[in-house]
Amino acid sequence: MSSYSIPEEVIRRIREQADIVEVVSQHLLLKKTGQNYTGLCPFHHEKTPSFVVSPARQIFHCFGCGAGGNVYHFLTKTEGLTFPEAVRALGEKVGIKIPTVKRSPPNPEAEKEQARLYELNQAAVQWYHKNLLERPEARTARAYLAQRGIQTETIEAFCLGYALPSWDGLLKKMTEKGCSPFLLEKAGLVSAREQQAGFYDRFRDRILFPIWNLSGQVIGLGGRVLDEALPKYLNSPETPIYIKGRSLYAMEKARHEIARAGCVIIVEGYFDAIALHQAGVKNVVATLGTALTPFHLQMIRRFAREVILIFDPDQAGINATLRTIDLFLVSGMTARVVSLPSGQDPDNFVRNHGTEGFLTAVRQAKKPMDYALEQFMAQTGVSGIDQKLRVAEQILPLLSKMENRMEQSHYLKKLSDELKVKEADLAHELKKLSEKGPRTAIKSMQPVTGPTPVPKEEEILLHLLLHGKLSLERVAEVLTPEDFSDVRLKRIVRLALDCFQKSASQEGLSSLIHSELIQPEDAAFSIGVEPAWVGL
Repeated sequence: MSSYSIPEEVIRRIREQADIVEVVSQHLLLKKTGQNYTGLCPFHHEKTPSFVVSPARQIFHCFGCGAGGNVYHFLTKTEGLTFPEAVRALGEKVGIKIPTVKRSPPNPEAEKEQARLYELNQAAVQWYHKNLLERPEARTARAYLAQRGIQTETIEAFCLGYALPSWDGLLKKMTEKGCSPFLLEKAGLVSAREQQAGFYDRFRDRILFPIWNLSGQVIGLGGRVLDEALPKYLNSPETPIYIKGRSLYAMEKARHEIARAGCVIIVEGYFDAIALHQAGVKNVVATLGTALTPFHLQMIRRFAREVILIFDPDQAGINATLRTIDLFLVSGMTARVVSLPSGQDPDNFVRNHGTEGFLTAVRQAKKPMDYALEQFMAQTGVSGIDQKLRVAEQILPLLSKMENRMEQSHYLKKLSDELKVKEADLAHELKKLSEKGPRTAIKSMQPVTGPTPVPKEEEILLHLLLHGKLSLERVAEVLTPEDFSDVRLKRIVRLALDCFQKSASQEGLSSLIHSELIQPEDAAFSIGVEPAWVGL
């Protein structure tokens, strides 16, 4: 977290001085329509303009995808900036110098150590990369990458590297420069010996894939063997700067294309992501050996609202895909699933069928519920009542999470047809399940369907937060999303905590709530906050 903050008054002055029409016009063509301006939305594909900019209110809103907010939000969405970065960028454009207010860091030693860990990872990556390009010991690694179709330009773009076969190549290199082996261990670059004192290189005789955060800092590494030795992949352990459940491979490279396309393609492996980028499909990221998490989706929502999953067609990949479905059902994001032929992953598929062949497969992606029903029926079968019950037990909890009742009804009928059981009987079981509450590991993200009264004490807390009577620092100290019963308030508190971590402002939080959380369907959520789309 930064030890500086931008004064609220400066944030307000910059926003008032900037012309949102001028800023938006640098990214898309606008046409004057009455008092407003219209154009094709940059956040989703459309043929008829539904994107509206109001110069009077200095806000934008898309009636197609629902994106909206003020000029800061437009910059965060189109350029992938954090809120403070957007304020600074806009301040430079309008000629307002941004003074900073010093904030005493809660733990200056921890911040200093964190900065050192970034430096160590960066130095290691540069050494590994030079090894791959120049060292004779890396001939086999270079041949392996060439055999997999990875071009030299791609090796450079992703800064791929090679760890020498020796046990202490990196350790010697870094300690010669005065690096502490204990800090190298904390960075995940070396491991402590078990039977004796000392350390050894964590990565040996492996091709290495640097992992960056959105700020362009190296936070970890993934390493692949050149033969069939196990483990095939070895990744950095979690460290103070690297949490796998909050990181996605190639996100820093893909974010601009993700924002332009309004869609992100998520694959499983490093080579999958690299091969697709090389083929010109650049809105691609990869998971890092973990299932998708709510934190991943929170990151993705900054750039897009549609996700396309392409996991390997083996049983492990199928199971990983199925585990993500209820996450998407409660996330408010649109998801589709691509089924590749057996034995093919995105890497070899795009090499065998080309970019257009891959994009054709993407266009044929299934809705998550269609995919789930297809897979559960294939795995279980429906020849007897026990199998039918098993399929129903898998599908009905997913149906109970669906917010759209028409879509829920559609899949209930489809399940009835596939299982050859009465729709009324399935509806009865679904009702019982809904009354008990859906079974889910992420129940706190369960969406609200229809107007639900907000408990008075929760409404008061939110009112204090939105009107600056409850600081973000205080929120971080005393509140968690689980303190609230209303799902919309949970979302807002999560956003408040995220703003605090990013040193965003109180005003920034209020504006983000307008554009990110208060949607037209939340009209019954009356807490004195006017949605950004009202009056356009």
